Amino acid sequence: MPSSPRSAAVHERVVEATAAFLACRDSAGWRGSPARMRELAATAPAAIEPFACGLVTEHEAGNGTLSAADALARVLPRLTAPVDPRLRTGWLGSAATLLQWADRLDAARALAEGFLPAPPVLPDLADAGVRRLLGVRAEAALRGGEFHQVLAENGPLLAACAGRGVRLPRLVAAVALAHHELGHRDTARQLLATAEAGEDRAQDSADDAGARHELLYARALVHAAEGHWQAALDDHLACGAGQDARAFVSPAATPWRSGAALALVRLGRPAQAAGLAEEELGHARTWGTARAVGRALRARAAAAGGRRALEALEEAVDVLRTAPAPVELVEALIDLGRARIAAGSERQGRDDLREALALARRLAAPGPAARPEPAATAGPARATGRLVRAAEEALRAGSGRRTERDRAGSAKLTRSEQRITELAVRGRTNAEIGAELCLARRTVETHLTNAYRKLGVTRRTQLATHLGWVDTTAVP
Repeated sequence: MPSSPRSAAVHERVVEATAAFLACRDSAGWRGSPARMRELAATAPAAIEPFACGLVTEHEAGNGTLSAADALARVLPRLTAPVDPRLRTGWLGSAATLLQWADRLDAARALAEGFLPAPPVLPDLADAGVRRLLGVRAEAALRGGEFHQVLAENGPLLAACAGRGVRLPRLVAAVALAHHELGHRDTARQLLATAEAGEDRAQDSADDAGARHELLYARALVHAAEGHWQAALDDHLACGAGQDARAFVSPAATPWRSGAALALVRLGRPAQAAGLAEEELGHARTWGTARAVGRALRARAAAAGGRRALEALEEAVDVLRTAPAPVELVEALIDLGRARIAAGSERQGRDDLREALALARRLAAPGPAARPEPAATAGPARATGRLVRAAEEALRAGSGRRTERDRAGSAKLTRSEQRITELAVRGRTNAEIGAELCLARRTVETHLTNAYRKLGVTRRTQLATHLGWVDTTAVP
């Protein structure tokens, strides 16, 4: 409690800045509150300083001026410091968020669980800090691949809040993505549609900062998994526009650039994809977590193709092996396996795919500590996890050997024909191929005609099969 008129005045100013930071929906509130908090942090009483420092750190992490190591160096020493009771949940929510962004998932969950009440007692959902802690607990489990845990912990909570006017968009996004990963697509879509409708009806009300962006990002991932690439791109870009308005560029929370890059490649726009992928990789290296860097490298590979793609995927897998990022590791292993098979390293590529499948199956299986999912939140009993399906499909495609005719025809292609057919398989038009290789369009057509004859194909869509070439972006 404030012990003097001066500390009471400081406290009131902190509360005002806190309200703007935690509950703002407009970019001006987000941009302005950390500046006020930064001024206060230098002279704030000891019981207020950790919270002020936490919000400043959160903002600097988001705007790309701080690394994960620097953020942890600020947060960890302050976890045991006394904090004014009226600021305690806000401080814990900020600290737990930073721990989660830095991939200290166990520490983030422990911090959240240490304050949240045990079921079936409902937490105080009117408290913005408590809502953030709930979101961190769910998102940390999601990032760690504990999909059944996400549903078991949060499904009952969402059910209890249904019809009570309580909106928990960050929690809904995490639960929807857990269903999505387990193959419960209809449930995921329904949850996101309901939450989005609630957000549209509450545009002027206060809620957790960035919650709408979490919903957009989650919906983009669901669209991508279903092959709806334009819808996925639209949602990723909308998420990015909202984050840009808040000067939030870090991929620590919603890595929309990587997702947008993958969608752009599938839509035949690799140049735009490459720009976003490189921008994401720059921010990821600044933040410095293996998850962020590995994910951005995978996007670079999708946009680059060829040898550069293989190199980027090899680095991505090496980096992701050091992180608690099983979903990203499975995705990168699938892409690497396909790329290696396409490059002629079939045995090594199939080994990558088998490793991906084994890990995907472990993620899809309920853990021994996970409670049974309530009937209201459980998906279809026979649903197969997204990553399991993707790995199995990649293995089936990679196990088929090309015929001797295919091998002989591919070997007869000149270097120019190989390069042009590769670009054609990646979706480039003849005009785009000509522009990229500085060739006349008629020259491109001649090379393709010769390649068709040598490979024994008559259509562009047959090239991938006869070349043994696999698109490294096929797994969203």
